Amino acid sequence: MVARKDEVTLKEAINKFIEHYNLRIKFDERRITEHWQEIAGELIYRHTTNLFIKENVLFIEVNSSVVKQELIFLKARLKTVINRFLGQEIIKDIKIL
Repeated sequence: MVARKDEVTLKEAINKFIEHYNLRIKFDERRITEHWQEIAGELIYRHTTNLFIKENVLFIEVNSSVVKQELIFLKARLKTVINRFLGQEIIKDIKIL
């Protein structure tokens, strides 16, 4: 069987769909939320009340001043871990609320 030039893989088709309808941020936000415990660890996970992405900035709301301080110290490392998890540099900054 000969492949046609206009054929794309399912993965490519899904990515084109996501990009076309500007769903990338929501899709990545969902992936981060679903894997937050694995990404951030148990302590940060338990004290996180909300996560959202706006203009490539990840906003993390926490209910503990101690965890907030910990996140401030871990921002650069956490950004690297999240972008590695996503497979590309989506998160440019992290704001702790």
